Amino acid sequence: MTDLSITATLTQADRSAGSGNLVPTRPPLVPAAPGGPCVGTKHQWSDAELALLDTYYPDLGAKGLAPYLPARTVPAITEYARKRGLHFQAGHTFRPTTPEIDRAIKRLYHRGYLKPGELKKFCQTWDRPRQWVRLQAIRLGVRFEGRRTPWTPEEDAILDAHEGRGTRYVQKALTAAGYPGRTEPAIGQRMWLLGLERRDKSEEFTASEVGRLLGMDSHVVLNWIKAGSLKAVRGDTRGDGRASEWIVSRASLRSFMVRHPGEWFPGRCDRFWLVDILAGKVG
Repeated sequence: MTDLSITATLTQADRSAGSGNLVPTRPPLVPAAPGGPCVGTKHQWSDAELALLDTYYPDLGAKGLAPYLPARTVPAITEYARKRGLHFQAGHTFRPTTPEIDRAIKRLYHRGYLKPGELKKFCQTWDRPRQWVRLQAIRLGVRFEGRRTPWTPEEDAILDAHEGRGTRYVQKALTAAGYPGRTEPAIGQRMWLLGLERRDKSEEFTASEVGRLLGMDSHVVLNWIKAGSLKAVRGDTRGDGRASEWIVSRASLRSFMVRHPGEWFPGRCDRFWLVDILAGKVG
């Protein structure tokens, strides 16, 4: 799409403002300079560059936008646009928003994250491209801008307070506290950097914990896992280079105990834990 067609489309959208449509202000399409000091050999992206990238990349693409970002190469523009969730679509036109669409976007992101297929269904219902919906969600403040939003001390405190509850539980706690947009992988990575336990201790056990609960040596538990009697998966890689531990889910442990009653001894187990895992609904 050329500059002339963009201007014509914008003018047409502005004229429709009288019908109640809310038309976002677009930055002028003029060359933008980088901002901030260099990080290594690269200049930091300025607000003016990011405004041009977010607004015009879906229309022009990297090659069409390169003359207006003289400090950036075409591959650099493409890569940074990808990180911000932008996609170039030939023939894409500027589409104004409406109060109804804005309310629908807020309902879409009310949890702070999207379930698989939700964004696709929304785009089909409202006839809007994915990148348009993402950018509008950023403008409305219901979605984080970019993928590298710095973690705040308040968020770290929530992670620390809910250690051992699992990343999904922590994600819900962050959203309830007013910090939406953090994915489970991002939460898990942050907890790993902070030295916090990421897995849900109430639903998962290590091989050594299984041995302690059943009153058995951990090597016996490892033999069950190697023989395939007890289902387990490898945990996260340790930072010191040692092999990761085996993780056994609560359902897998209960299934093993029911199918192989002769392999463990009830008298060695905690009676309350034994009743809970065998009589519980899990598994």
